[in-house]
Amino acid sequence: MTEADFLSSIKPGEYLLHTDYDFQMRLEAFNKIALTICPGFEMDVDNREIYLNPIKYFAGDKTSIYDLRKGLYVYGNVGVGKTIYFKIFNILNRAVKSPGENNFSVINVNDLVTGFAQKGFEYLSNIGFYMTYFGGSYGTGSGYGPGHLLLDDLGQSASTIKHFGNNTNIIAEFIQRRYYIYTEAFKLTHVSTNMLPKQIRKEYGEFVASRMMQMFNIILFPGNDKRK
Repeated sequence: MTEADFLSSIKPGEYLLHTDYDFQMRLEAFNKIALTICPGFEMDVDNREIYLNPIKYFAGDKTSIYDLRKGLYVYGNVGVGKTIYFKIFNILNRAVKSPGENNFSVINVNDLVTGFAQKGFEYLSNIGFYMTYFGGSYGTGSGYGPGHLLLDDLGQSASTIKHFGNNTNIIAEFIQRRYYIYTEAFKLTHVSTNMLPKQIRKEYGEFVASRMMQMFNIILFPGNDKRK
């Protein structure tokens, strides 16, 4: 193997695939989806950039201010619309038939905690967190490869779970396993949360916080609780 071949073999793959697209048409589609999901939706000077740049990001457009090699860690006050934010983009991705590799599945933190409490590490395996090696490619024990994934509502449930008498910090486990998938299979993790980035270090430790800084674009979702 030549040096060039070797360097090519270890070069990271694409995290988000670029697709040719019309930004204005995609923005119009975004607005239609947003108004359907949330009739009171309004894009204003305070939130404009947080909506426009992900349109570019999920199209693999390098002009987005967000690093295409990292997922989105979106934090902000309770009730500002972080879950709806990701729901709009999830629907938009599928509506415009963006490359399947750019879509993401969703798991709520409560489902993660409940599933692990009931089934332990088998649950993580079944939803695609375990990486195993099959004939030159990475996949999961359940027969499908891991993909981009959103953990919704981080911080809304206890992180330490007792299973068969053992205490496990499921969020720390989640991040470490997703970090492995990130570095080996180039699949991104997204997070919606009320937790400030500095709280991650206090709650989950320096090791997990360091990996999260490597994995995420850190984005503040502006505003106050719209449910009041």
